[in-house]
Amino acid sequence: MNTISERPTNTRTLTPKGAHVAKCITVIDLGTGPETWKDETKIQRKINVTWALPKCLIEIDGEQKPMTISKKYTASMDPKATLRKHVDSWVSLKPSEVSKFDPENLLNKEALVTVTHYEKATGDQGATVSAVSSLPEGLEVPKIDLESWTYDPSEPRKNWDKLREWQRERVAISHEYKAAKANGKLDDETDSIPF
Repeated sequence: MNTISERPTNTRTLTPKGAHVAKCITVIDLGTGPETWKDETKIQRKINVTWALPKCLIEIDGEQKPMTISKKYTASMDPKATLRKHVDSWVSLKPSEVSKFDPENLLNKEALVTVTHYEKATGDQGATVSAVSSLPEGLEVPKIDLESWTYDPSEPRKNWDKLREWQRERVAISHEYKAAKANGKLDDETDSIPF
């Protein structure tokens, strides 16, 4: 009889460690809702940013496609916040722009993204974006044939179908999504979440 492992054998290909040229292809506002970390729950606004890495290819349905990597940030421009640190080293903001920063302005911006690996609580390996900076002079990002888009939970119908299941679940508990629902901005497509 075959043995059964406590861990699944279908492992996801990790984004390689190191610095990669990249282009921001999605900025998703997950809204304001409960976030639990180290058994402590806080109400926070989160955004999820995704970059395509055109020099790191993976086969999908028989075609070579750029790998992507995402990072979930607390939506804060406080000097100690990770989002602020990454934005400061990535794009040049004037002091007046920091106080009214719109994350959607990151869409289609090129960057140098540093990927590191870590061990998850399950023992599996994960990849994360540990740094983002502007491209050094002379370094170019090859053309990327992927759609760029954004999501705003206060306009829940637009791009709802493009969200991953975990993103839909997170958006659905946000204050912004609930307010949109109360204001009649939802239809059957966005209102029937399968979970």
